[in-house]
Amino acid sequence: CWARIASSAANWTMVGVAANAANGVQSLIYFGTLANDPIGAYSEASDGTSASAVSGATPAVGTWFHAAATFVSSTDRNIYLNGTGTQNTTSKVVPTLSRIGIGCNGRPTLGSFHDGDLAEVAIWNVALTAAQIAVLAKGFSPLFVAPMSLVMYVPLINAIQDVRAAAVLTATGTVASAHSRVIYTAPPFIQRWPVAPVGGRPLVNAGLVNRGLVNAGLV
Repeated sequence: CWARIASSAANWTMVGVAANAANGVQSLIYFGTLANDPIGAYSEASDGTSASAVSGATPAVGTWFHAAATFVSSTDRNIYLNGTGTQNTTSKVVPTLSRIGIGCNGRPTLGSFHDGDLAEVAIWNVALTAAQIAVLAKGFSPLFVAPMSLVMYVPLINAIQDVRAAAVLTATGTVASAHSRVIYTAPPFIQRWPVAPVGGRPLVNAGLVNRGLVNAGLV
């Protein structure tokens, strides 16, 4: 997702996928309580113990940045800040996850609320490669990256809607603000051209045109 932090005073969750229990979550989080205020890919087991991959750089407060996390296995989690990745290999088995929170941890009792702005939130059912995450960090919509594995996509452009799974989302205490430009896919545009008179050669065959659009949206 794209994110902007308003304060470095605490830990803020950007996206959380949680178990329907007190413990157990995987989340993309900002660690305001750690040295250098990194972002992290956080894994928590059912016993409450956790492991995190943390970024080597610090996102600036008040500035938009791209954040992504991959959870490949119980011993492989990765965090990406503006396309640059860091890995953690500590073993941490996470229970079955069934809840999603945007701007919070997604637990049955919500918490770790994000202090700032979010946009272009997406979840895939496969671990993206570093090259694919680099594409997202350049400003391309998640619709360009592994679209067949994209299971949730919430652009947060003036409205809260999952354009992939039509999930029902409920907003609490949100406001709109301008965010960085994002390159979106355009719907297919089909145009049929006239053909030459009988006996002549066709001028242009029926074609399919698909152009990318650039849109500066609101979150």
